[in-house]
Amino acid sequence: MRRAAREALRATRGDPTLDTVRTQVHAMVGRAEELEGTRVACARRLGRVDRTALDLKRRVYARSGAPEAVDALAWLAAEQDELLRVERDLASSVMGLQRIESALRVVTLRLREDRGTRARIARLDPVDGAAVELRLRDEAMEEANGAIGH
Repeated sequence: MRRAAREALRATRGDPTLDTVRTQVHAMVGRAEELEGTRVACARRLGRVDRTALDLKRRVYARSGAPEAVDALAWLAAEQDELLRVERDLASSVMGLQRIESALRVVTLRLREDRGTRARIARLDPVDGAAVELRLRDEAMEEANGAIGH
């Protein structure tokens, strides 16, 4: 990501018409830093959760006849819901980072100097010029050979 940002900033350097794009690149980097913080925090939270233990508690409390089991199950369900939100936030932060990284690469690719290169030059194409010269040479050789009888 940092490499893509450096390349995008380098591509916009020296062109005042790209000042706004450069500002947006800086904003993308700032947003990426926020998303990275979220990604790390979510991954850390999820890493501390023992899902096997939660599932075991849920099964045990569901079979329990204790009056407090219903309340405990409600809290376990709430915990599961929050874990699902953390997983979605983690996935969203990863996708956001990928989106920004792709956008930075697009900036670099779009601003390349050779964008729109064509195989044939519209005017004075050297390949066409060479073909014309060879054709003229062949015609001249045929005319000369015809004149001397070959």
